[in-house]
Amino acid sequence: MCDFVLSGAVVEMVESYKYLGLALHATKKLTFGTDALVATARKALFAMGRRCSLLGIRDPALQCKLFDTLVLPILSYGCEVWGVDTKCGAAAEALHRDFLRRLLGVRKSTANHRRNLRIQEVAA
Repeated sequence: MCDFVLSGAVVEMVESYKYLGLALHATKKLTFGTDALVATARKALFAMGRRCSLLGIRDPALQCKLFDTLVLPILSYGCEVWGVDTKCGAAAEALHRDFLRRLLGVRKSTANHRRNLRIQEVAA
């Protein structure tokens, strides 16, 4: 393997590197870094849930505001460089759906989409 030289100095090659808080890997895609962000955001979500239950915060609007303030910045950190790779945002979107399901009190098996019903079926 060739050495990478910058200004006359050999730059060390490493397997993974954390740059501005985003983990990058030599051979893996950006999902390597986004998986770490989702794991950190999940911890923040559980901590937020514990604090909400300790403080008796049950208002869904306030919990959504807390999610947007405490968890969403972790989930979306570095999203500008994810590009069009849909796998990068999929895990973050799944965590957000899990939060909303818990907030609404529905099962994890509940569908993510609403079925389109014809007007005649609704009126019947």
